[in-house]
Amino acid sequence: MRRQKKEVIFFIQSFISTVSYCFVLFSFHVIATLDVVISSRFVTFIFTTFIWTSGHASEGVILIIFNTEIKRRIFHPSKLLNSKSETIMPTVVGAKTSNISFIQSSKSPAGLALVS
Repeated sequence: MRRQKKEVIFFIQSFISTVSYCFVLFSFHVIATLDVVISSRFVTFIFTTFIWTSGHASEGVILIIFNTEIKRRIFHPSKLLNSKSETIMPTVVGAKTSNISFIQSSKSPAGLALVS
């Protein structure tokens, strides 16, 4: 049941995304080329640029709305701070404290320690 619900949500997300993309294509190829709506080349450039940027922005908004993991990470960023992805520790060499060691956690696929 849970998998079916996820698939339905994914289908709705894909459908809304496709409708958004179709609107962008229609606006770009039909509305932006009408001489009645736009009279100069500069206005055409601004209008088509706005169409493409708003289309890409709407895709991101649709993704955020339908993806629960992304929503959780955006609306609860404090949970990101609790994860141990990278630890930065200063090291003292002689009288200098400018050398900083970057030690990655054990969850790192490479498991490397980088020293600058």
